[in-house]
Amino acid sequence: MKKVSVSLLACLAVTACGGGGSNHSGGGVVGYVAPRPAVTAAVVSSNQEITSMPSEVVVASNSSEPVSVAGATSTESGGVTYTSYRLDDVKLFTAENLDTTGHSYINLELNEDTGEIDAVKMKVGSVESGRTVREQNTDSSFKDTFAGPIFEYVKGGTGNDKEQAVFRVVDNGALTMEDLNTLAEENSLPATGHWNRVDEKMVFNSLGATAGLQYSDFGHFNPVYKSKNTELSTDAQILEARNGSLNRGGDKDKYRDDEEFAAAQAKEDYQLFAGGYAISGTTMLDTLVPENDTTYRGKAIGRVYTSIQGDGEGRAAKIAAWNVPDGSDGHDLAKAYTTSAATMTIGTDGTQTLFMPFNTASDTADKFYNVTITQAPSADPSFDFDGTATSMSTSPYRVNNTPVAGKTEQDFTPGYYGVNTPVEAAGTARHYTEQDLGDDFTRKWEFQAAYGMKKQ
Repeated sequence: MKKVSVSLLACLAVTACGGGGSNHSGGGVVGYVAPRPAVTAAVVSSNQEITSMPSEVVVASNSSEPVSVAGATSTESGGVTYTSYRLDDVKLFTAENLDTTGHSYINLELNEDTGEIDAVKMKVGSVESGRTVREQNTDSSFKDTFAGPIFEYVKGGTGNDKEQAVFRVVDNGALTMEDLNTLAEENSLPATGHWNRVDEKMVFNSLGATAGLQYSDFGHFNPVYKSKNTELSTDAQILEARNGSLNRGGDKDKYRDDEEFAAAQAKEDYQLFAGGYAISGTTMLDTLVPENDTTYRGKAIGRVYTSIQGDGEGRAAKIAAWNVPDGSDGHDLAKAYTTSAATMTIGTDGTQTLFMPFNTASDTADKFYNVTITQAPSADPSFDFDGTATSMSTSPYRVNNTPVAGKTEQDFTPGYYGVNTPVEAAGTARHYTEQDLGDDFTRKWEFQAAYGMKKQ
Protein backbone atom coordinates (compact mmCIF):
# COMPACT_ATOMS: atom_id res chain seq x y z
CA MET A 1 0.00 0.00 0.00
CA LYS A 2 1.31 3.41 -0.91
CA LYS A 3 1.39 6.52 1.22
CA VAL A 4 -1.80 7.87 2.81
CA SER A 5 -2.03 11.43 4.14
CA VAL A 6 -4.44 12.84 6.71
CA SER A 7 -4.77 16.53 7.64
CA LEU A 8 -5.05 17.25 11.37
CA LEU A 9 -6.73 20.40 12.61
CA ALA A 10 -6.88 20.52 16.40
CA CYS A 11 -4.42 19.80 19.19
CA LEU A 12 -4.50 18.42 22.71
CA ALA A 13 -3.51 14.84 23.59
CA VAL A 14 -3.33 11.81 21.31
CA THR A 15 -2.25 8.22 20.99
CA ALA A 16 0.16 7.93 18.07
CA CYS A 17 -0.22 5.76 15.04
CA GLY A 18 1.78 2.55 15.24
CA GLY A 19 5.11 2.29 13.52
CA GLY A 20 6.45 -0.60 15.51
CA GLY A 21 3.21 -2.35 16.16
CA SER A 22 2.39 -0.70 19.47
CA ASN A 23 0.94 2.71 20.32
CA HIS A 24 2.74 5.36 22.35
CA SER A 25 1.22 8.28 24.20
CA GLY A 26 2.48 11.81 23.75
CA GLY A 27 1.42 15.44 23.64
CA GLY A 28 -0.55 16.01 20.47
CA VAL A 29 -3.93 16.57 18.89
CA VAL A 30 -7.58 16.01 19.70
CA GLY A 31 -9.37 13.89 17.15
CA TYR A 32 -6.15 12.54 15.67
CA VAL A 33 -6.88 9.82 13.12
CA ALA A 34 -4.01 7.61 12.05
CA PRO A 35 -3.39 7.50 8.29
CA ARG A 36 -4.31 3.80 8.49
CA PRO A 37 -4.65 1.15 11.20
CA ALA A 38 -1.48 0.45 13.16
CA VAL A 39 0.67 -2.49 12.15
CA THR A 40 0.21 -5.12 14.83
CA ALA A 41 3.02 -6.52 16.95
CA ALA A 42 2.56 -9.93 15.32
CA VAL A 43 2.97 -8.45 11.84
CA VAL A 44 6.03 -6.47 12.92
CA SER A 45 7.59 -9.67 14.25
CA SER A 46 6.81 -11.48 11.00
CA ASN A 47 8.29 -8.68 8.88
CA GLN A 48 11.46 -8.61 10.95
CA GLU A 49 12.14 -12.17 9.79
CA ILE A 50 12.69 -10.61 6.36
CA THR A 51 14.12 -7.14 7.15
CA SER A 52 15.13 -5.08 10.18
CA MET A 53 13.61 -1.92 8.70
CA PRO A 54 10.49 -0.63 10.51
CA SER A 55 7.17 -1.84 9.15
CA GLU A 56 5.93 1.74 9.07
CA VAL A 57 7.29 5.26 9.34
CA VAL A 58 4.85 8.14 9.85
CA VAL A 59 6.10 11.69 9.26
CA ALA A 60 4.55 15.08 9.97
CA SER A 61 4.80 18.02 7.62
CA ASN A 62 6.01 20.36 10.38
CA SER A 63 8.61 18.03 11.88
CA SER A 64 12.13 16.93 11.03
CA GLU A 65 11.65 13.68 12.92
CA PRO A 66 9.34 10.74 12.21
CA VAL A 67 6.22 10.56 14.33
CA SER A 68 6.62 6.84 14.73
CA VAL A 69 9.38 4.36 14.04
CA ALA A 70 9.55 0.91 15.58
CA GLY A 71 9.91 1.35 19.33
CA ALA A 72 10.02 5.15 19.29
CA THR A 73 7.81 7.64 21.16
CA SER A 74 5.62 9.62 18.82
CA THR A 75 5.21 13.38 18.70
CA GLU A 76 2.28 15.25 17.15
CA SER A 77 1.22 18.84 16.53
CA GLY A 78 -2.03 20.31 15.28
CA GLY A 79 -2.70 21.62 11.81
CA VAL A 80 -0.18 19.37 10.09
CA THR A 81 -0.23 16.55 7.56
CA TYR A 82 0.88 13.10 8.70
CA THR A 83 2.14 10.69 6.02
CA SER A 84 2.51 6.95 6.46
CA TYR A 85 5.16 4.95 4.60
CA ARG A 86 5.52 1.19 4.73
CA LEU A 87 7.95 -1.39 3.43
CA ASP A 88 6.37 -1.58 -0.01
CA ASP A 89 7.40 2.05 -0.57
CA VAL A 90 11.07 1.12 -0.16
CA LYS A 91 13.32 0.37 -3.15
CA LEU A 92 16.07 -2.19 -2.57
CA PHE A 93 18.44 -1.56 -5.46
CA THR A 94 20.27 -4.54 -6.95
CA ALA A 95 24.03 -4.52 -7.50
CA GLU A 96 23.55 -6.08 -10.93
CA ASN A 97 21.59 -3.37 -12.67
CA LEU A 98 19.63 -5.09 -15.41
CA ASP A 99 17.55 -2.04 -16.27
CA THR A 100 18.68 0.06 -19.24
CA THR A 101 16.11 2.80 -18.49
CA GLY A 102 16.94 3.36 -14.81
CA HIS A 103 17.98 0.98 -12.06
CA SER A 104 16.55 -2.43 -11.23
CA TYR A 105 15.30 -2.91 -7.70
CA ILE A 106 13.36 -5.23 -5.41
CA ASN A 107 10.04 -4.36 -3.82
CA LEU A 108 8.62 -6.12 -0.80
CA GLU A 109 4.92 -6.69 -1.41
CA LEU A 110 2.55 -6.39 1.55
CA ASN A 111 -0.84 -7.75 2.50
CA GLU A 112 -2.97 -4.66 1.89
CA ASP A 113 -5.04 -5.17 5.02
CA THR A 114 -2.33 -6.09 7.55
CA GLY A 115 0.96 -4.70 6.22
CA GLU A 116 2.65 -8.12 6.42
CA ILE A 117 5.25 -9.06 3.81
CA ASP A 118 3.75 -11.77 1.63
CA ALA A 119 5.75 -11.58 -1.62
CA VAL A 120 8.76 -10.05 -3.29
CA LYS A 121 9.00 -8.71 -6.82
CA MET A 122 11.74 -7.18 -8.94
CA LYS A 123 11.57 -4.21 -11.25
CA VAL A 124 13.46 -5.19 -14.40
CA GLY A 125 12.82 -3.20 -17.55
CA SER A 126 10.19 -0.51 -17.75
CA VAL A 127 7.68 -1.94 -15.27
CA GLU A 128 7.57 -3.86 -12.00
CA SER A 129 7.10 -7.55 -12.63
CA GLY A 130 7.94 -11.03 -11.45
CA ARG A 131 6.32 -11.86 -8.12
CA THR A 132 7.45 -14.72 -5.89
CA VAL A 133 5.32 -15.57 -2.87
CA ARG A 134 6.56 -15.91 0.70
CA GLU A 135 6.56 -19.49 1.86
CA GLN A 136 4.26 -20.26 4.77
CA ASN A 137 6.34 -22.62 6.85
CA THR A 138 6.69 -22.81 10.62
CA ASP A 139 10.29 -24.00 10.29
CA SER A 140 12.36 -20.89 11.08
CA SER A 141 14.89 -21.79 8.40
CA PHE A 142 12.24 -21.21 5.73
CA LYS A 143 10.68 -17.99 6.99
CA ASP A 144 12.85 -15.85 4.72
CA THR A 145 12.20 -17.74 1.48
CA PHE A 146 9.99 -16.93 -1.48
CA ALA A 147 8.90 -19.25 -4.26
CA GLY A 148 6.84 -19.14 -7.41
CA PRO A 149 6.59 -19.73 -11.16
CA ILE A 150 7.81 -16.86 -13.36
CA PHE A 151 7.98 -16.10 -17.05
CA GLU A 152 11.17 -14.25 -17.95
CA TYR A 153 12.10 -12.64 -21.24
CA VAL A 154 15.81 -12.88 -22.02
CA LYS A 155 17.78 -10.96 -24.63
CA GLY A 156 18.76 -13.88 -26.85
CA GLY A 157 21.07 -13.34 -29.80
CA THR A 158 24.79 -13.76 -29.15
CA GLY A 159 27.25 -12.63 -26.52
CA ASN A 160 27.77 -13.25 -22.84
CA ASP A 161 24.52 -11.60 -21.79
CA LYS A 162 22.24 -13.44 -24.24
CA GLU A 163 20.43 -15.16 -21.34
CA GLN A 164 20.11 -11.96 -19.30
CA ALA A 165 16.53 -11.37 -18.15
CA VAL A 166 15.13 -7.99 -19.15
CA PHE A 167 11.51 -8.58 -18.12
CA ARG A 168 9.77 -10.88 -15.64
CA VAL A 169 6.12 -11.56 -14.91
CA VAL A 170 4.47 -14.03 -12.56
CA ASP A 171 2.80 -17.04 -14.15
CA ASN A 172 -0.76 -16.74 -12.91
CA GLY A 173 -1.77 -19.94 -14.67
CA ALA A 174 -3.75 -18.13 -17.35
CA LEU A 175 -1.13 -16.40 -19.51
CA THR A 176 -0.94 -17.62 -23.10
CA MET A 177 1.79 -17.29 -25.71
CA GLU A 178 -0.22 -14.50 -27.29
CA ASP A 179 -0.33 -12.69 -23.93
CA LEU A 180 3.43 -13.01 -23.53
CA ASN A 181 4.16 -11.80 -27.05
CA THR A 182 1.88 -8.83 -26.44
CA LEU A 183 3.85 -7.99 -23.28
CA ALA A 184 7.08 -8.17 -25.28
CA GLU A 185 5.69 -5.79 -27.89
CA GLU A 186 4.16 -3.36 -25.39
CA ASN A 187 7.43 -3.12 -23.48
CA SER A 188 9.66 -2.88 -26.59
CA LEU A 189 11.65 -5.97 -25.62
CA PRO A 190 14.51 -7.07 -27.92
CA ALA A 191 13.30 -8.87 -31.04
CA THR A 192 16.07 -11.45 -30.65
CA GLY A 193 14.78 -12.53 -27.24
CA HIS A 194 12.59 -15.38 -26.08
CA TRP A 195 10.42 -16.46 -23.15
CA ASN A 196 11.47 -18.90 -20.42
CA ARG A 197 9.37 -20.34 -17.60
CA VAL A 198 11.16 -20.80 -14.28
CA ASP A 199 10.01 -22.45 -11.06
CA GLU A 200 12.15 -20.50 -8.62
CA LYS A 201 12.90 -20.37 -4.92
CA MET A 202 14.74 -17.43 -3.38
CA VAL A 203 16.30 -17.09 0.06
CA PHE A 204 16.31 -13.43 1.14
CA ASN A 205 19.06 -12.65 3.64
CA SER A 206 18.98 -9.22 5.30
CA LEU A 207 22.14 -7.96 7.05
CA GLY A 208 20.91 -4.56 8.25
CA ALA A 209 20.39 -5.70 11.83
CA THR A 210 24.04 -6.79 12.06
CA ALA A 211 25.05 -3.19 11.30
CA GLY A 212 22.51 -1.65 13.70
CA LEU A 213 20.54 0.00 10.90
CA GLN A 214 17.10 1.53 11.44
CA TYR A 215 16.05 3.19 8.19
CA SER A 216 17.91 1.06 5.64
CA ASP A 217 18.92 -2.49 4.86
CA PHE A 218 21.33 -4.46 2.70
CA GLY A 219 22.09 -8.10 2.05
CA HIS A 220 21.81 -10.82 -0.54
CA PHE A 221 19.35 -13.14 -2.23
CA ASN A 222 19.96 -16.33 -4.14
CA PRO A 223 17.31 -17.23 -6.71
CA VAL A 224 17.61 -20.90 -7.66
CA TYR A 225 15.47 -22.72 -10.18
CA LYS A 226 13.96 -26.15 -9.62
CA SER A 227 12.97 -26.32 -13.27
CA LYS A 228 13.61 -24.03 -16.24
CA ASN A 229 12.00 -24.36 -19.66
CA THR A 230 13.56 -22.05 -22.23
CA GLU A 231 12.56 -20.76 -25.65
CA LEU A 232 8.85 -21.37 -25.24
CA SER A 233 6.87 -20.70 -28.41
CA THR A 234 3.48 -22.43 -28.11
CA ASP A 235 0.60 -22.75 -25.65
CA ALA A 236 1.14 -26.51 -25.62
CA GLN A 237 4.71 -26.02 -24.40
CA ILE A 238 3.52 -23.63 -21.69
CA LEU A 239 0.96 -26.17 -20.47
CA GLU A 240 3.55 -28.96 -20.44
CA ALA A 241 5.98 -26.72 -18.55
CA ARG A 242 3.32 -25.98 -15.92
CA ASN A 243 2.69 -29.70 -15.55
CA GLY A 244 6.39 -30.46 -15.29
CA SER A 245 6.26 -32.78 -18.28
CA LEU A 246 8.05 -30.74 -20.96
CA ASN A 247 11.34 -32.44 -21.81
CA ARG A 248 12.88 -31.48 -25.15
CA GLY A 249 16.41 -32.42 -24.17
CA GLY A 250 19.56 -30.39 -24.66
CA ASP A 251 19.69 -27.07 -22.85
CA LYS A 252 16.09 -26.09 -23.45
CA ASP A 253 14.65 -27.95 -20.46
CA LYS A 254 16.53 -28.07 -17.17
CA TYR A 255 15.48 -29.90 -14.02
CA ARG A 256 17.20 -30.26 -10.66
CA ASP A 257 16.62 -33.13 -8.28
CA ASP A 258 16.52 -32.41 -4.54
CA GLU A 259 20.27 -32.95 -4.09
CA GLU A 260 21.18 -30.71 -7.02
CA PHE A 261 18.72 -28.07 -5.87
CA ALA A 262 20.13 -28.04 -2.32
CA ALA A 263 23.68 -27.76 -3.68
CA ALA A 264 22.69 -24.79 -5.86
CA GLN A 265 21.04 -23.05 -2.90
CA ALA A 266 24.18 -23.53 -0.80
CA LYS A 267 26.43 -21.77 -3.34
CA GLU A 268 27.50 -18.21 -2.55
CA ASP A 269 26.57 -17.00 -6.01
CA TYR A 270 24.55 -14.23 -4.40
CA GLN A 271 22.83 -11.21 -5.87
CA LEU A 272 23.30 -8.20 -3.59
CA PHE A 273 20.91 -5.37 -2.70
CA ALA A 274 20.61 -2.22 -0.57
CA GLY A 275 18.06 0.54 0.00
CA GLY A 276 15.80 2.11 2.59
CA TYR A 277 13.54 4.94 3.73
CA ALA A 278 14.76 8.25 2.29
CA ILE A 279 12.12 10.73 3.44
CA SER A 280 12.33 14.47 2.84
CA GLY A 281 9.47 16.32 4.51
CA THR A 282 6.61 14.02 3.66
CA THR A 283 8.08 12.82 0.35
CA MET A 284 9.81 9.48 -0.23
CA LEU A 285 12.94 9.71 -2.41
CA ASP A 286 15.39 7.15 -3.77
CA THR A 287 18.11 8.74 -1.62
CA LEU A 288 18.73 11.81 0.49
CA VAL A 289 21.56 14.19 -0.41
CA PRO A 290 24.65 13.41 1.71
CA GLU A 291 26.36 16.14 3.71
CA ASN A 292 29.98 16.98 2.92
CA ASP A 293 32.71 16.28 5.48
CA THR A 294 30.90 13.30 6.97
CA THR A 295 31.83 9.69 7.61
CA TYR A 296 29.73 6.55 7.92
CA ARG A 297 30.94 3.27 9.43
CA GLY A 298 29.48 -0.19 9.27
CA LYS A 299 29.47 -3.50 7.45
CA ALA A 300 29.90 -4.64 3.85
CA ILE A 301 29.54 -7.86 1.91
CA GLY A 302 31.42 -8.60 -1.27
CA ARG A 303 30.82 -11.45 -3.68
CA VAL A 304 33.20 -12.47 -6.44
CA TYR A 305 32.26 -14.68 -9.39
CA THR A 306 34.58 -16.14 -12.00
CA SER A 307 34.22 -18.62 -14.82
CA ILE A 308 36.58 -19.94 -17.49
CA GLN A 309 34.79 -20.14 -20.83
CA GLY A 310 35.86 -22.47 -23.62
CA ASP A 311 36.22 -26.20 -24.21
CA GLY A 312 38.58 -28.59 -25.88
CA GLU A 313 42.32 -29.13 -25.76
CA GLY A 314 44.12 -26.84 -23.37
CA ARG A 315 41.28 -26.36 -20.91
CA ALA A 316 43.07 -28.27 -18.14
CA ALA A 317 46.07 -25.96 -18.47
CA LYS A 318 43.88 -22.85 -18.31
CA ILE A 319 42.20 -24.15 -15.15
CA ALA A 320 45.53 -25.01 -13.54
CA ALA A 321 46.86 -21.52 -14.27
CA TRP A 322 44.07 -20.04 -12.12
CA ASN A 323 44.46 -22.53 -9.25
CA VAL A 324 40.84 -23.64 -9.58
CA PRO A 325 39.83 -25.77 -6.55
CA ASP A 326 39.96 -29.54 -6.89
CA GLY A 327 36.73 -31.02 -8.14
CA SER A 328 35.72 -27.90 -10.07
CA ASP A 329 35.66 -27.62 -13.83
CA GLY A 330 36.39 -23.91 -13.68
CA HIS A 331 32.82 -22.84 -14.40
CA ASP A 332 30.72 -20.65 -12.14
CA LEU A 333 32.95 -20.24 -9.07
CA ALA A 334 31.60 -17.83 -6.44
CA LYS A 335 32.61 -16.76 -2.96
CA ALA A 336 31.39 -14.15 -0.48
CA TYR A 337 33.39 -12.06 2.01
CA THR A 338 32.33 -9.68 4.79
CA THR A 339 33.97 -6.91 6.79
CA SER A 340 32.68 -4.95 9.78
CA ALA A 341 35.20 -2.15 9.23
CA ALA A 342 33.75 -0.56 6.09
CA THR A 343 33.58 3.23 5.76
CA MET A 344 31.96 5.77 3.47
CA THR A 345 33.55 9.22 3.50
CA ILE A 346 32.06 12.34 1.91
CA GLY A 347 34.80 14.90 1.19
CA THR A 348 34.65 18.68 1.28
CA ASP A 349 33.94 18.72 -2.46
CA GLY A 350 31.32 15.95 -2.29
CA THR A 351 33.61 13.14 -3.42
CA GLN A 352 32.34 9.80 -2.10
CA THR A 353 34.89 7.19 -1.06
CA LEU A 354 33.75 3.70 -0.10
CA PHE A 355 36.41 1.55 1.62
CA MET A 356 35.77 -2.17 2.21
CA PRO A 357 38.80 -3.92 3.76
CA PHE A 358 38.02 -7.54 2.88
CA ASN A 359 41.75 -8.19 3.12
CA THR A 360 43.15 -6.44 6.20
CA ALA A 361 39.89 -6.48 8.20
CA SER A 362 37.99 -9.50 6.95
CA ASP A 363 35.39 -10.90 9.36
CA THR A 364 36.72 -14.42 8.69
CA ALA A 365 40.02 -16.11 7.89
CA ASP A 366 39.11 -15.94 4.19
CA LYS A 367 40.53 -12.82 2.61
CA PHE A 368 39.86 -10.93 -0.60
CA TYR A 369 41.11 -7.50 -1.68
CA ASN A 370 40.78 -4.20 0.14
CA VAL A 371 38.32 -2.57 -2.23
CA THR A 372 38.13 1.21 -2.61
CA ILE A 373 35.52 2.90 -4.80
CA THR A 374 35.89 6.62 -5.42
CA GLN A 375 33.38 8.86 -7.16
CA ALA A 376 33.86 12.59 -7.59
CA PRO A 377 30.81 14.75 -8.38
CA SER A 378 29.66 14.31 -12.01
CA ALA A 379 32.33 11.66 -12.62
CA ASP A 380 32.35 7.92 -13.20
CA PRO A 381 33.38 5.73 -10.26
CA SER A 382 36.87 4.23 -10.05
CA PHE A 383 37.50 0.80 -8.49
CA ASP A 384 40.76 -0.20 -6.80
CA PHE A 385 41.49 -3.79 -5.70
CA ASP A 386 44.46 -3.90 -3.32
CA GLY A 387 45.57 -7.28 -1.98
CA THR A 388 49.17 -6.54 -1.11
CA ALA A 389 48.71 -7.02 2.65
CA THR A 390 47.86 -10.67 2.07
CA SER A 391 48.75 -11.56 -1.49
CA MET A 392 45.92 -12.48 -3.87
CA SER A 393 48.42 -13.51 -6.55
CA THR A 394 47.63 -17.23 -6.27
CA SER A 395 43.92 -17.02 -5.48
CA PRO A 396 41.51 -18.46 -8.07
CA TYR A 397 39.38 -15.34 -7.38
CA ARG A 398 42.10 -12.82 -8.22
CA VAL A 399 41.13 -9.92 -10.46
CA ASN A 400 41.63 -10.01 -14.22
CA ASN A 401 44.90 -8.24 -14.91
CA THR A 402 44.44 -7.84 -18.69
CA PRO A 403 40.74 -7.25 -19.35
CA VAL A 404 39.48 -7.26 -22.93
CA ALA A 405 38.82 -3.75 -24.21
CA GLY A 406 35.13 -2.93 -24.20
CA LYS A 407 34.33 -5.78 -21.83
CA THR A 408 34.28 -3.83 -18.57
CA GLU A 409 31.03 -2.83 -16.86
CA GLN A 410 30.77 -0.77 -13.66
CA ASP A 411 27.94 0.46 -11.48
CA PHE A 412 28.03 2.31 -8.15
CA THR A 413 24.76 3.22 -6.44
CA PRO A 414 25.34 4.89 -3.05
CA GLY A 415 22.27 5.75 -1.01
CA TYR A 416 21.60 7.83 2.11
CA TYR A 417 18.64 7.26 4.38
CA GLY A 418 16.66 8.73 7.25
CA VAL A 419 14.08 11.49 7.70
CA ASN A 420 15.30 14.82 6.21
CA THR A 421 18.83 14.27 7.52
CA PRO A 422 20.79 11.27 6.21
CA VAL A 423 21.84 9.18 9.21
CA GLU A 424 22.59 5.93 7.38
CA ALA A 425 24.41 4.97 4.18
CA ALA A 426 23.57 1.85 2.21
CA GLY A 427 24.38 1.05 -1.38
CA THR A 428 25.64 -1.37 -4.00
CA ALA A 429 28.50 -1.66 -6.46
CA ARG A 430 29.45 -3.92 -9.36
CA HIS A 431 32.61 -4.34 -11.44
CA TYR A 432 32.69 -6.84 -14.32
CA THR A 433 35.47 -7.69 -16.78
CA GLU A 434 36.43 -10.39 -19.25
CA GLN A 435 39.92 -11.62 -20.02
CA ASP A 436 41.21 -13.27 -23.19
CA LEU A 437 43.16 -16.35 -22.11
CA GLY A 438 44.16 -17.28 -25.65
CA ASP A 439 43.25 -20.34 -27.72
CA ASP A 440 39.58 -19.27 -27.76
CA PHE A 441 39.35 -19.31 -23.95
CA THR A 442 38.07 -16.38 -21.90
CA ARG A 443 37.64 -15.72 -18.20
CA LYS A 444 34.69 -13.80 -16.75
CA TRP A 445 35.22 -11.96 -13.46
CA GLU A 446 32.59 -10.07 -11.51
CA PHE A 447 32.64 -8.34 -8.13
CA GLN A 448 29.45 -7.22 -6.39
CA ALA A 449 29.22 -5.34 -3.10
CA ALA A 450 26.52 -4.11 -0.75
CA TYR A 451 26.97 -2.19 2.49
CA GLY A 452 25.13 -0.59 5.39
CA MET A 453 26.56 2.05 7.76
CA LYS A 454 25.67 4.61 10.40
CA LYS A 455 26.74 8.24 10.43
CA GLN A 456 29.55 9.01 12.86
